[in-house]
Formats: sequence, C-alpha cells, structure tokens
Amino acid sequence: VSGESSSIPAPTMLSPYARTPELRVSHKMAERKRRKEIKDLFDELKDSLPQEAFKGGKASKWEVLSTG
Repeated sequence: VSGESSSIPAPTMLSPYARTPELRVSHKMAERKRRKEIKDLFDELKDSLPQEAFKGGKASKWEVLSTG
C-alpha cells in the first residue's frame, strides 16, 4: 500500500469553481460594506433608545434588540 498515490485530486486554482483574486477582493469589499451597514444601523437603533436602558453606556447587540 505504501508508495501508492491517492486517487483523490488535490484542489487547484485551475478548478472552474476557484475564485480569481479579483473576485476574492470584490467579495471582501462587499462583505466589509455589509458589516459596516449593519453596525451603523445598530448604532442608529441604539441612539434612538433611552440611554437609561444601558448600564455603563455600552450595550451588546442583544441588549439593543431586547430593549424597548
């Protein structure tokens, strides 16, 4: 059995499903934008709630969503 190579091919960048560097960068930028928009909306929601609801001034996303 030793000396035999595996019949399962290793993934390569030549695969038709592999992402090109341009697609990876584009996806990273889109994901970064999506996360920033979510953060901005949470901040906006938190600012619209009474500050007395949050002890210490900082609130988790769970606290923001469950308040009100």
